[in-house]
Amino acid sequence: MQCKKILIMIFISSFIYTQSEYEFLYRGNIYNGDVRSMAIGNTDMITSSSGLITSINPGKLSYLENSVEMNLSMVSNMERRSITILDNWGEFLADTDYVFNDHNYFFGSFGFNMQLPENFGIGISRKPYKSYNYTYEEEVRGERDCPDGFNCIKDPIIGYQIFQTEGLKYVNSIGFGYSVESPLSESRMMSLGLAFNLVESVNFEKSTYIDTLHNTFDLSFLDNFDNVEQISETTKDSAFVESVFSFEFPLSNVFILHLNLKNSNDNVKNESFKIGAEIIPSSKTLIAVQYQSKKDESNISKKKINLGFEYSPFKRMPLRAGLEFSDYEYGNISILTLGTGKSFEKIDFDFAFNFYTINYYMPSVFAENFLTFQDCSLGCDKVTENNLFISTSIKWRF
Repeated sequence: MQCKKILIMIFISSFIYTQSEYEFLYRGNIYNGDVRSMAIGNTDMITSSSGLITSINPGKLSYLENSVEMNLSMVSNMERRSITILDNWGEFLADTDYVFNDHNYFFGSFGFNMQLPENFGIGISRKPYKSYNYTYEEEVRGERDCPDGFNCIKDPIIGYQIFQTEGLKYVNSIGFGYSVESPLSESRMMSLGLAFNLVESVNFEKSTYIDTLHNTFDLSFLDNFDNVEQISETTKDSAFVESVFSFEFPLSNVFILHLNLKNSNDNVKNESFKIGAEIIPSSKTLIAVQYQSKKDESNISKKKINLGFEYSPFKRMPLRAGLEFSDYEYGNISILTLGTGKSFEKIDFDFAFNFYTINYYMPSVFAENFLTFQDCSLGCDKVTENNLFISTSIKWRF
């Protein structure tokens, strides 16, 4: 009975923690660009080449080939937590793992763009904006005395503590682009663009519960140990509108400057500034460099640098790669991007792969002492995340 009381106390206190500190557990933001740009170092403003660029760089809509694109993406999140063990002198001895979670999430997006008379263009898109899909499972172990002469497990698994959130926030965009001749380039136009992004509201579910294993172990030594009733809550993430202005200015036939400004009517600061350069040294090679500064909820600017290239040694089958360096609350992230594609007369297929690993320290999700949630000096988990992002698309040009 005492074990059950302890589990219930941990269970309730952890739910209080997860309500207030949700963003500690899952970043949630989803990549904005199309599959091609994802492979080229996540340079969404510069190298996106379909209607999915509407929400980022609407100026390109004035000269992009008419197209419809659909893509399917998967995010694989592998999370490992460990506790650092010190020796009698306070020196590092080992990290012992106690949690390993591995979950996959899927979503899709759609983009359409078309050129209009007089160097105008229009585009629409619908794609995920933020994900609240996250599942955390942690073993619950009991105690058992082994009779003399018998081998048995002294700390059997008696259940799992589970924290779970579900919800996906979408953004619907419409944008317009206009282009004019550039005084410095004969092959590229100068373009301006304006887009409006309606970020939908979403009601996401947060729940915490204990799943016991009555059928796995003999739990007769635990008096009246039953499943604890699930505690859940629905939270609304409100809708808001973003306005996006973009500008492209070719400085020569091989060097194009890109600029993006975004603002919103949200109560939370959501301003961002992007600047980048597109370099085309030959008909087979493209290099993209992009810098972003974005304010978070605390009005702190987070930086991001993207580098990528595309090389086409084979007919209609380019090779793409890149890197992203970005700020995060617990350290810097370095993302490796790879991809390729295959073009036919009117159909394009693209594939992209992103991967990164990050290590940081944060409070335990199911801590026995609520103070641990607020103060890492009392002991924090070492968290290792391996994140894999795979995306594929089909585009019809007309």
